[in-house]
Amino acid sequence: MRMGMNTPSNSTKVPESVIASKTNPDAVGRRTFWSKNRLSAIYRNKEMTTVLKVFGEPDQKLGDTWIYNKMKVFDPATGQKYRTVQFLTKKEKVLLVEIR
Repeated sequence: MRMGMNTPSNSTKVPESVIASKTNPDAVGRRTFWSKNRLSAIYRNKEMTTVLKVFGEPDQKLGDTWIYNKMKVFDPATGQKYRTVQFLTKKEKVLLVEIR
């Protein structure tokens, strides 16, 4: 450390959503090409431990929502592709899967 430089305060708190998690871009769930409906059907009501095993740590956690980016999801009805999956949790289970 240089002389005269200020040191950061030990009392500074960083919000959980800003802290970098140890995501695994090679997790099976992140490499899979998902159908929008299939992803929702499979993971709704599943334990969050299952989501962790398949997708790894989320890119971001916002309250009860786990966010995964750089995903490969498509809607067969419209042909549209999506890159973000959000798992809304309640009591350690997936309540809702949103595709964006």
